[in-house]
Amino acid sequence: MAFAQQKDAEQHGGALSVSFTNQIAPILARKCLTCHGPEKSKGGFRLDTFELLLKPGESKSSSLVSGNPQQSELFRRITIKVNRPGVDVRHRSGYRAFPAFAKTSAQPNDDLLAEARSPLAAAGLGVTVHASPAVTSAGNSHEVALAIHVDPDALSIWKDGDGWSVSLALAFTQSAPDGHFVKTTLGNVDVQVPAARYEQITTKGFSFERNVALAETADELHVVLRDAGSGAMGSVIIPLSDLKSTSRH
Repeated sequence: MAFAQQKDAEQHGGALSVSFTNQIAPILARKCLTCHGPEKSKGGFRLDTFELLLKPGESKSSSLVSGNPQQSELFRRITIKVNRPGVDVRHRSGYRAFPAFAKTSAQPNDDLLAEARSPLAAAGLGVTVHASPAVTSAGNSHEVALAIHVDPDALSIWKDGDGWSVSLALAFTQSAPDGHFVKTTLGNVDVQVPAARYEQITTKGFSFERNVALAETADELHVVLRDAGSGAMGSVIIPLSDLKSTSRH
């Protein structure tokens, strides 16, 4: 094990109170090295040295992004067990337990709306969103253009004839400064994947675009996606003040 020969995290990111060699490396050695070491490197990812830990595997997703745990693949893959029934664990820069939401078949979209009310983004499904003011033919300045990328991890893809299929449920919810919803749009994203694109989807994920008309009183836009197969959810919270200010100029 070459961890002990690596530089501590303090030397890579300034003065930190956590030592990579003494505190982080032993956890990775116990929990991760069997599948991501010199003898077996699942997904082309190894973490038996600090330098290899920083290199992405076949997914090309960054394992660690300094100061941004939500974009760090290694952080998103950490799983925490809670010895208390009826709660879910979510993270942003740390971990917190929330009451579990019980989905019922009579209200299939309630879990999306419940997720939209959470102050923390869900990371079960990797989602990144780039938002910008939309340019419309009608000259409507109160729209936002969303470029959405879904990571392949936790994404279900199943055989469909000669190709493959991916299906996601989505919700765009807009909230006022006091937190109540002022506008909600529900929908689905169904992607037909030809056989030639199967490897690309399973290693890099896929992207799609949506325009969302903004309510005048909306302060935040919550983008929530749920994978139809795994049930994994991912969400992003977008402040709208800067986007609205830009669109008025």
